[in-house]
Amino acid sequence: MKKYALIGRNIGYSFSALVHQEIATGAEIELEYTIMSIEPEGFVAAINRLKSGFDGFNITKPYKSDILPYLYKNNSVTGAVNTVDIKNNELIGYNTDGTGFLKSLVYHNIKVDGDVLILGAGGAARTIAYELDKIADVFIYNRTTEKAKSIIDDLKLKNTYVADFDKLSPKLVINATTLGYNHEMSLPDYVKTDKLETVYDTIYNPKVTPIIDWANKREIRAVNGLAMLFFQALDAQKIWNGINLSQSQILEILKNLEARI
Repeated sequence: MKKYALIGRNIGYSFSALVHQEIATGAEIELEYTIMSIEPEGFVAAINRLKSGFDGFNITKPYKSDILPYLYKNNSVTGAVNTVDIKNNELIGYNTDGTGFLKSLVYHNIKVDGDVLILGAGGAARTIAYELDKIADVFIYNRTTEKAKSIIDDLKLKNTYVADFDKLSPKLVINATTLGYNHEMSLPDYVKTDKLETVYDTIYNPKVTPIIDWANKREIRAVNGLAMLFFQALDAQKIWNGINLSQSQILEILKNLEARI
C-alpha cells in the first residue's frame, strides 16, 4: 500500500487525510495518509523519514518554502511547494494550490471581474497572487509590507500591488492568513467594503471563521477553503497516481465532504 503524509506545524485541525481517502475510494485504490505536525527543529528529520518510507507528501504552513533546498527538482514557479513526489529516493516538488484555488472558483461560480484583495503574504498568498495576476488587478495586504512587496518582485507580477486602503474598494477579498484558525479576525477595520461581493477564506476548519461570519451578517457571499483543499488534493493524486475522477464523482465527493465537515 502506498503511503503519503501532510507535514506542517500545529496542523491537528487538518482534514487532508479524510479528503485523500475520499479521493482514493472514488478512484478504487488503497493508500495510507498520515498527518505529521512537526516543530522546526524536527523538519530535517521528518524529511529524511518521509524520503525513506513514503511515496510522497504534502506540505502546509510554515514549510512551503523551507522544503526547497531538499528538492532534486522543483516544478513550482512561485517559490512555494505544497506537493512532493518521491522517485528513486529523490524529492520532486510541485504546487497544486494554484490550480486547486482556480478550480474552486469555478465550483463556487465566483467570477473575478474586479479588484481583488489578498490578506497575507505566505505560501498560499504567493500562489494565489501568481494565478490571479493574469486576470485581475490584485492587491496584497500584510502587516509586514516588505513581505507583500517581495511576492510582487520575486514573481515579477505585472498587475499586483501593495494594498493602499485609501484608494482600494475590492470586489473580492481572499483571506490567505492563518488568522481564523483561532477565531481571530483577518479583515482590517479600515478596508472599504462598498463594492465587496465575495469573501473567500482559504481556511476550512473552522467552517465559519470570523471573516465569514462578518460577511454572513452583512449578506455578502462567503465561502471557505474546503473546495480548494479538495481540488489541490486531487491534483496531488494526479501527480502521484495518475488519478482522474469524473465530474459526477467530483461533485459527489465534495457533497459528502461538505456534509461531514
